[in-house]
Parts: sequence; structure tokens; C-alpha cells
Amino acid sequence: MKRFFFLFFFSIQLLSACSSDARHKVVGDQLTVYFNDAAAEKSAEKLAVFWEQNKFVTGKKQDLQLNLEGKNLTLFMISNAPKEVKNISFEEQKMLMDLEDRIQSELFPQYTFNLVITNDQFEPVLTLD
Repeated sequence: MKRFFFLFFFSIQLLSACSSDARHKVVGDQLTVYFNDAAAEKSAEKLAVFWEQNKFVTGKKQDLQLNLEGKNLTLFMISNAPKEVKNISFEEQKMLMDLEDRIQSELFPQYTFNLVITNDQFEPVLTLD
């Protein structure tokens, strides 16, 4: 009987651990910034403050992901229409490039910074050059 309870308890613990979101993240009201490494936590916090102060929070849930690899910092931003991203206008692409430049110069001048537009699984659909 003890073995049954042990196995049952262990199974419940295992299932709850698998379903929990153990990724690193900074969470605000409508904004979540995920980051790949504990070393990127301060950068994620700076980005979240910047995002809110510049009124980029839309009133809908937004997820961003910040990846730090050496001196390279990449921001993955989810598109609400990922299949249409490849057809964005020159003006829209220019706006995104301006945002990329602004984030790098104001927040992360010490890094090589890239902005990547993704689908909802953070898979790239457009990389700005």
C-alpha cells in the first residue's frame, strides 16, 4: 500500500513539474519577456521597462524572448500574422529597423543586437539585416 501511495505521489509531482513553465521570465501586466540565461535577467528587465515606457504594450498579452549568447543579444518578437510578414512594406521594415537601432543604442550598446520577427513558437519568420 505504501508503494502505491509513493508511486501515485511521485506521478503527480512528475506531471506537475512537466506542466509548469520553468523558463526564465520577467512578467508584467500584459507583457512577458522570456530570457535564455540568468545572465540576461537584467537585460530582460530593462527591455520590459523600455517596452512599457514607450507604450508598446497593446492591451493584449505580449510575449518577447531575449537570447544572450556571448556579445550577441537577440530579441524575438511574435507577429500576429506570421505568414504575411515576408510581404511587409518597405515602410514597416524601416520602422522595425529603427526600433532595432533604438533598442541597441538606448539599452544595449555593449552588444551586437538583432530583432527577429517570429511565429507564436518563437521560430523566426523575418530577420532584419
